[in-house]
Amino acid sequence: MTGKPIISPAVYHIFREMMTFTVLEGETKDAAKRRYYDRFGENKTAAVTKLIDRCHNVSTMAGTFSKEKMKAYIEETREYVLPLLCRTRERYPDLAGVLFQYPLSHNQCYRCG
Repeated sequence: MTGKPIISPAVYHIFREMMTFTVLEGETKDAAKRRYYDRFGENKTAAVTKLIDRCHNVSTMAGTFSKEKMKAYIEETREYVLPLLCRTRERYPDLAGVLFQYPLSHNQCYRCG
């Protein structure tokens, strides 16, 4: 292994920008989070990566998060990640067998809109 990046610096910059949460001037934190999670839905790989990462984080948070942080993390998952899951399932049906072993009806994604 040479230690060279697998992707070009330009692609890395775009990816890093996409993965970084920022609140723009005049924007509420809620609007910034919606914009942040909406960006993931624009790219199949980014959406799958974010969803798998969130699943891993939720499955391991009990040993590392405080109760307050767990509550906030679960609420953020309900508010922003579940809608991303719903949109990803609709946009990329070829992933249904990989990501969505137990299919939910659209009504169960209560925050999808």
